[in-house]
Amino acid sequence: MRKSIYFLVISFFLATAVFSGVKIYAHFKDVQEQENLYDSLAQIVEQAETAPAPETVPAPSEPEEVLPENTEPVILPAYAELYEQNSDMVGWICIEDTRVNYPVMQSPYDSDFYLNHGFDKGETDYGCPYVPTICDVAKPSDNLIIYGHHKKNGSMFSDLKKYRKKSFWEDHRTITFDTLYEKQTYEAVAVFVSVDYTNSP
Repeated sequence: MRKSIYFLVISFFLATAVFSGVKIYAHFKDVQEQENLYDSLAQIVEQAETAPAPETVPAPSEPEEVLPENTEPVILPAYAELYEQNSDMVGWICIEDTRVNYPVMQSPYDSDFYLNHGFDKGETDYGCPYVPTICDVAKPSDNLIIYGHHKKNGSMFSDLKKYRKKSFWEDHRTITFDTLYEKQTYEAVAVFVSVDYTNSP
C-alpha cells in the first residue's frame, strides 16, 4: 500500500515538473520569437529610411497638373512594407537609447486585441503597442494614449522607467511617434508611475 502511495506521489511531482518545464520552455520560446519579429520589423524600417531615393528623370515641360483636393495621402516609404503585412498598423514609436522602437497598432473591431496579440496577429503574452479603436491618430490630440507591456527582460515599454532620472529626461526629451503619413515628434513633459512593476511576477 505504501509503495503505491509513494509511486502516486512521485508520479504527481514528475508530471508537475514536466508540465512546468514545458510551460517555461513555451514562454521563453515565445519571447524569443517575438523579439526576433520586432527586430526584423525595425530593420525593415531602418533600411527603408536609409535607402537612397530613386533617381528621377525630368519630364518634358508641360502645364502643371492640378490635383483634386481630396487626394489620398501617401504612406511614408519606411512603413509601406509593414502596412502591407498588417493594415492594422497606424504608426511607429521610437525613443533614442531605449528599446522602445515598435509599430503601433489599432484593431478596428477590438480595442484590446493587441494586448495579447503580436504584429503578425498571432496570440502572445508579449503583445504589441496599440491605441484604442476610438482614437484617430491622424488628428492632432492632447489625449492620445499608446498602450504597451512592461516586460522584465527590458523590452516593450520597460525602458520608460528610465525617465525617473532627471538626467535621462534632459537628454531624451524627444519621443518620435510617426503616423503612416507624417513624421512627428513629441516632448516628454511629465512622467508618473501608475503601477510599480518592479516586484511584479
